[in-house]
Amino acid sequence: MVGSIHRRMRPVGGAGLQQDAADVVGGQDRVRATDGPNYQRLAEIKAEYDPHNVFRINQNIEPAR
Repeated sequence: MVGSIHRRMRPVGGAGLQQDAADVVGGQDRVRATDGPNYQRLAEIKAEYDPHNVFRINQNIEPAR
């Protein structure tokens, strides 16, 4: 049953990892992979609203430089 669910979810599942565990399991590279093409825009938003990276728990997106 679980294998079947995983196979059906693969096309929409990103990097295949639960989003809130991305940085714990694979570091910043995994966060980038999980967010895919949206990562750069999210980093730009983070730079505008949280330039000092105060909110950096769980799936941290580092502010763009």
